[in-house]
Amino acid sequence: MPKKLENNKKWGNYKEVCGLYDTEKDSRKKIRVLAIKYAYEEKKSEEIARLLHQTGATIRKYMIIGVGYEGLRDMGHPEVEKRMTDAEMHEIDKMLKKSPRS
Repeated sequence: MPKKLENNKKWGNYKEVCGLYDTEKDSRKKIRVLAIKYAYEEKKSEEIARLLHQTGATIRKYMIIGVGYEGLRDMGHPEVEKRMTDAEMHEIDKMLKKSPRS
């Protein structure tokens, strides 16, 4: 039987969380805030997961990451070193724009 999520109040009170949900424009953050809202309503992680079509582990992660709202941001990806130079990319682009018959 899944346990009820511990809510450590780092998100503020229930009214503030509802306000965040209403004003958030980013759909990913909105789903994460909704998971926290459901936790304030004392729903279990597996129940929240079913409602939001995610896993229970993902829902529990939302409750522990970061220090509040800023922790819900997506993590950036590291820069990847290019394998081709700009000159090589330009040459390939030029070839692709030509007709196959030429």
